[in-house]
Amino acid sequence: MTSALSRPPHLLALAAALLGALLSSACGSGGGIPTGDKIGTCAANGGPPITISGQVLYTRLRLSAAGLGPATENRPARFVDVDVRSTGGESCFGRTSTDASGNYSIVVAPPVGTQLVVEVFSRTLEDPTRDLIVHEANPPTFNVHSETNAFRHASSAFLAASSTRNLTVPYDTGPANRPSIGFGMLDTLITCWDGAVGALGAPLDRCNAYTRVGNNFSLSGTSFYSHTARAIAILGGASGSPDNSDTDYFDDAVVAHEFMHFVDKSVSHSMSRGGPHSGGLLEPNFAWSEGLATGFGCLLIREPRYIDTTTTSGMVLFTANAENEVTIDNNTIADEFTVAEVIWDLGDGGAGPTDTDSDGVNVPYADLFGALASFDPQTDAPYVGLFLDRVVQQSAAINAAAMGTFLDGPPEDQQIGYPLVGLSVWPQALAVGGSDPDTVDATGDPSSTCRTYDASRWYQFTLAAGTTITIDLTIFPLGGSGDNLDLFLTRNDDVNFPIASSTNGGATAEQINISLAAGTYIVRVEACGDNNANFTLSIN
Repeated sequence: MTSALSRPPHLLALAAALLGALLSSACGSGGGIPTGDKIGTCAANGGPPITISGQVLYTRLRLSAAGLGPATENRPARFVDVDVRSTGGESCFGRTSTDASGNYSIVVAPPVGTQLVVEVFSRTLEDPTRDLIVHEANPPTFNVHSETNAFRHASSAFLAASSTRNLTVPYDTGPANRPSIGFGMLDTLITCWDGAVGALGAPLDRCNAYTRVGNNFSLSGTSFYSHTARAIAILGGASGSPDNSDTDYFDDAVVAHEFMHFVDKSVSHSMSRGGPHSGGLLEPNFAWSEGLATGFGCLLIREPRYIDTTTTSGMVLFTANAENEVTIDNNTIADEFTVAEVIWDLGDGGAGPTDTDSDGVNVPYADLFGALASFDPQTDAPYVGLFLDRVVQQSAAINAAAMGTFLDGPPEDQQIGYPLVGLSVWPQALAVGGSDPDTVDATGDPSSTCRTYDASRWYQFTLAAGTTITIDLTIFPLGGSGDNLDLFLTRNDDVNFPIASSTNGGATAEQINISLAAGTYIVRVEACGDNNANFTLSIN
């Protein structure tokens, strides 16, 4: 999920219209239930053993700060599935995977005289340490995935005999057939998978990714991750005009961003409600989700530039630099680019990517991913401040004083006070018996999503035992615009589905009276559309 200042293409939208789920700032745990034809078994079939070996490459458009292509380059197709099959595909005589250089070798025993092909697939099911599939399809609505719709490419036919069979998966074999786009996506996902699994010290569930030529409109014009479907969806250009529209399959940072949504949803706890965003100040949980996907994603591909291209002939839709973004970030806990830059600067240097802005901090990837994985859905409200606290608590590489110096700059003052104080604290703690006066203002929200920093205020409280509480919201109109505020109560572990709400019209007071079990809860005061007002919130 990436965003452009005028039309954010990945970090933005809800996928509800397509998938019935929010665009998550996040790829989540996956796998699902294979459907359709099975891959099938492979077996010797009575002939003498022969050895088939070779190297598999794939062709991709070259990515630079100027966009994609038109130049191409060949890279090894790492860890991809390889079948030796009869020419009609009815019989499989052996299956293996390529190594880190795209090389493979397999002993098979087809009947004498059989015409064979070597076929390769954009999946890693034969590799024991990686579990990814790039599907040539639109994403499913739910967590149900086929294993047989990967991109594929086959060699020319040959008579069964020991031989070398090198394959290069072509980029373009026709207007609707570009097999290497799946292999290019898979290669980036493998890099991300290896980095994340190595840092976490634990495997991930299967990651299912989807792209195809001409899928822009079926994906609502944006790449995204759906946790309902456990699927990454990546743009493949407009139908009938893929070269003059938005494609993301070779945009490594975009793919890495969506992969990190998968990781976030798989191993951590997210409070992001998703939605459109275009560089403005967001709810801190929303900014955290999108910023972590960019910051961690860039660390995984070891490239600070987030380049989102459009067309396949050298045009860029959006670019940002996680090393030192000074043109579009707002330096606050509510800015996704500030979050991305903080994560990048914590991880660069040392064994990480080169530190070119001399921020002087280097926290091992294991500590950063460990902090991400530490969030407890029952009690924690993840945002960049909580992440910084966990890094300080868990890493020997940085203490509180050093973190404060790092955030103050140089090279840049991130406007995040550390130790966390004042506006750097979110959500506000509000105990039963307490009250808070504040203001919400949605008049500057161009997308009317109610998810900007000014449009909502979040409060967290914990009950040690079950009790009945009353939450009162008194509204004080400011004049000059609407004054309609709403009140929502959610559990800490699921902020997308309120357990109670009060949504009277205008400046009418809101109230929730409810019996609650022991636990941690979130109260949200929210303005939408052209509304703003002062308010007082109390819990009794």
